[in-house]
Amino acid sequence: MDPALLTKHASDLESLRRCVGLRVVGLARCRYIFNGVPAAVGEGDLELRFDGGRTIVLTVASDGESVVAEERELRLPPAFALDDTSRCEWDQIDLSKEEPYAGFLDQHLQSVDAVVDHHAEIDHRSLIFVAT
Repeated sequence: MDPALLTKHASDLESLRRCVGLRVVGLARCRYIFNGVPAAVGEGDLELRFDGGRTIVLTVASDGESVVAEERELRLPPAFALDDTSRCEWDQIDLSKEEPYAGFLDQHLQSVDAVVDHHAEIDHRSLIFVAT
């Protein structure tokens, strides 16, 4: 595996581990909209807000499987037109009252672990978190 990628994964894991013990106070998601119609699947980045002001954004990495964790607030990509009749845009949706996300509110992050994919031809790590 590329040493730079290993360093990035370790940094992502450490960003999440700094949130262990903190209470989840907000959740938001970046949602894709095509021609005014929100996407039914393929939800975007997930923002986790913790007490004390710490915010983590989880996003899918360019390999389509790994998760990137960054200490920052959710940022919406700029809207753009594909042509005269097609427009791509994004909005931010508050997940505080949406199931199953609402169940995470007021819960404390208990632990964060790396999940290693042992596929013979893929060498990467993904991140998960458990909030109970």
